[in-house]
Amino acid sequence: MPIEIDNFIFMKFSERHGFIKVRDVIQIESIDNKLTNRIWNDILGSFFGHMDTQDLKKSAIYEIWADFFVKPTDEIPCFANHEIRIDPSINEIRSWFYKEAQWFEKYDIIEFILSRDNRYYRTNFLEAVQTSLELESSGYRIVNGQVLQVTSIAEIESIEQALIPKFEKDSVAIHLKSALLLLTDRANPDYRNSIKESISAVEAICQRITGESSATLGQALKKVKDQHNIHGALKSAFTKLYGFTSSASGIRHAILDGESTIGSSEAKFMLVACSSFINYIEEKV
Repeated sequence: MPIEIDNFIFMKFSERHGFIKVRDVIQIESIDNKLTNRIWNDILGSFFGHMDTQDLKKSAIYEIWADFFVKPTDEIPCFANHEIRIDPSINEIRSWFYKEAQWFEKYDIIEFILSRDNRYYRTNFLEAVQTSLELESSGYRIVNGQVLQVTSIAEIESIEQALIPKFEKDSVAIHLKSALLLLTDRANPDYRNSIKESISAVEAICQRITGESSATLGQALKKVKDQHNIHGALKSAFTKLYGFTSSASGIRHAILDGESTIGSSEAKFMLVACSSFINYIEEKV
């Protein structure tokens, strides 16, 4: 992760030169160890841990065993009187989760638990796992009880292409890498400054094309449009996005009382949109 010293972001060699790939920090078709641990902690603490009675826990174990694993129920760890043993049974689920489950099966069990939780148990599992997915930069979120992908492979490829430095100290790539790292910093994500870095990357590419390093984005976009036959609506769209970053929730200025909160959705949208525009404008020019 970058280190900020007096507003200057220091980036590691591997980050500056593109050896850390976007898909390694925005998790698509994979779940790393940290996210695995968070999800299991949510299952253990926010699902089982928030059940009021032992009977509810036994019922949940039985459902997971019979309807999710579809295994013989006489294999559930039990006492001599056939009463389910809670801790050994949860340990069996844990063993499967860590040793056998593929990344997509971990999302399967999330969906299964949500389908039961909403009807019977009423724990805070949904809120907990949604937070974990966001904290660990998963490309998936819970929507209506289903795990849905919110960051596509095409979007990731677009960001990765824009991140490739064209020369040493490429300011466009530096801004985009800062935007990505600020967005996906799992300890302390900074969505406002991520958005600022994304739009600054667009400003930098337009300044490079026009040869005017002091031009604002609005000024540079107008010249790029005139010089390279950029459609007016596209130029207008990014002018408005620049306006958004100049006014919304203090992204480029101080936060004002009562303004809306900027979150990961806005920051991710700006990173994808700005990366796509940069790829387009470089190909066009």
